[in-house]
Amino acid sequence: MLKQTLTKMGHGLEQVEVRVSPYLPTDLPLELLVDLYRAWLISGLLQKITHQVRPREKTAGATDRLIQKAERSLFAAFRKGTSKEEVFQEIVRDLEAIEVTNARLPQVGIVGDIYVRDNEVFNQDLIRRLERAGAEAVTIPFIDTMGLLVTTYFKSQWLDGSYLGLLRDKALYGTLGLLGRKLTRIARPLLKEEGATLDHDPLTYLQHHSLSIRHGGETSENLLKVYYLHENYPDLKFIVHVYPLFCCPGLISEAIYKKVERDLAIPIVSIAYDGTQADKNKILEPYLRISNSPQ
Repeated sequence: MLKQTLTKMGHGLEQVEVRVSPYLPTDLPLELLVDLYRAWLISGLLQKITHQVRPREKTAGATDRLIQKAERSLFAAFRKGTSKEEVFQEIVRDLEAIEVTNARLPQVGIVGDIYVRDNEVFNQDLIRRLERAGAEAVTIPFIDTMGLLVTTYFKSQWLDGSYLGLLRDKALYGTLGLLGRKLTRIARPLLKEEGATLDHDPLTYLQHHSLSIRHGGETSENLLKVYYLHENYPDLKFIVHVYPLFCCPGLISEAIYKKVERDLAIPIVSIAYDGTQADKNKILEPYLRISNSPQ
């Protein structure tokens, strides 16, 4: 069905092949895997840097202009096969040069459905809405999400007796992590954290809410992300959980958050986007007012 749809769209998409495999992308060519990992890592680092710098910039629009330039430079580097590290180093230097205030802003975490979380059209420009209200958005990019999930994933492989798969995936994950360290070091002047880590074994958090290692998917991911945000961001005032209307994992997550709110003493605001023009983000206004009020 995907192939038929692409063929109908044309404009070169009819030449795209769809790969069907029972395995994770670990059976792809190593060169392609490395480039995919670098693409996800760099985009995630830039996303976090943008959310940190933009609400503090002294010249409005300076960050967005540099990010647009960065996208063009990175696209060319991946297309031509030139050094991604050199291009990223130049991008970080440019972002460092942006004049910013030293304001300590209230932080707002964002978790939820991937198609809503990172799509400014779907989520009605949620991140800029937070920034205009004087807050800093905190997101968890794909590579950081992998860091939160990898422990339980490896445990499930062991329990299933998939020992060869465990060796393959663990070796590959470790190798990619080593390759990505240089990019992480380049971003260190602007990003101090070393990736996504939890204070305890991820399974501890899941079991506390009656979930097991067998409960994979968005709900367990969201739960781990909430605890990660709470443990690693001292200025976190509340968390926004976003999902599309009628999304089953979103509804289950929202139900679980009632207990999480009591445990962590932090509000978790769930927003279901239905594709209409109704202002769904309006529900955040009371929380933003409280977050910015003098303590």
